[in-house]
Amino acid sequence: MLLFRLTSPPYTYPDKARLFDHLQQAGLEVSETTFERDKKELKEEFGLQVRFSKPHQGYYLYRPPDEDVGDFHQFLELLERWERLSFFLQGNVRQVAHYLQFEQHSELQGAEHLPLLWRALREQRCLRFAYQPFQQQDITERYVEPCLLLEDRNRWYLVAWSPKDQKLKTFGVERMRDPQLTEETFTQDRRADYRAQKAYALGVHFGADQHIERVVLRFATPMVPYLKTLPLHATQRVLADDEAGLTVELDLVLNPELERELLGYAEYVEVLAPQALRQRMAERLEAALTRYQPFTPKK
Repeated sequence: MLLFRLTSPPYTYPDKARLFDHLQQAGLEVSETTFERDKKELKEEFGLQVRFSKPHQGYYLYRPPDEDVGDFHQFLELLERWERLSFFLQGNVRQVAHYLQFEQHSELQGAEHLPLLWRALREQRCLRFAYQPFQQQDITERYVEPCLLLEDRNRWYLVAWSPKDQKLKTFGVERMRDPQLTEETFTQDRRADYRAQKAYALGVHFGADQHIERVVLRFATPMVPYLKTLPLHATQRVLADDEAGLTVELDLVLNPELERELLGYAEYVEVLAPQALRQRMAERLEAALTRYQPFTPKK
């Protein structure tokens, strides 16, 4: 898998000498034979082709021209995650349970629907199901064209096109009731539309009609190392890093997930822009403070 990482995007087109050097530094046996064997295994097991680029005089991971770039990157991410955890399966697998502690989600609901949803996606077949959103009493019937399955904060969601509403919608899998495959199929691929929208959003609550805002945040010094090593979002850019803390700007739609994330930083973050988000956070913090009244601050 090291060969896979060395030739993955962003492409640097390493030549054979550089590849061999990296592999040897990792303690791997390297020869023309093992190099060709590893390329063959990547192709046969994962459908990945390591090719030589004559213009760049180096190797790269080939992506078919007809393959969606979003799908390609998702596949690479899935493969990377598998590779990072595969060492747990080496040796005595039973010992893994002695040294690992995973999050427990025994109450996760809706997981039984995932195989059927996965089949609907593969076969591009429409779905019918009853749905009850949180904080609503009414259960409504839905008819959709499934688009994507996604996980967010230990919950599964189905992204689907609603012919009735003529837009992409997100449904919590645990709130579905009796999902059924229909005989109707569809051909339009809307995954690129959803991914384009999600590129500027935290979480799952957003839509094509929402505007992308310039969000400016200032984090207090104790949070700076965390924000540098794990940015809040891919669009995060540093405006200032000084005694006042870390000031960053991001390009995001304003949604509940963004507010929830900022509330998690409590007194360590200040919203500088936009004014609407700053006002919203002030109102939520004030409402939270009323729950602790009477309150006597420490002297």
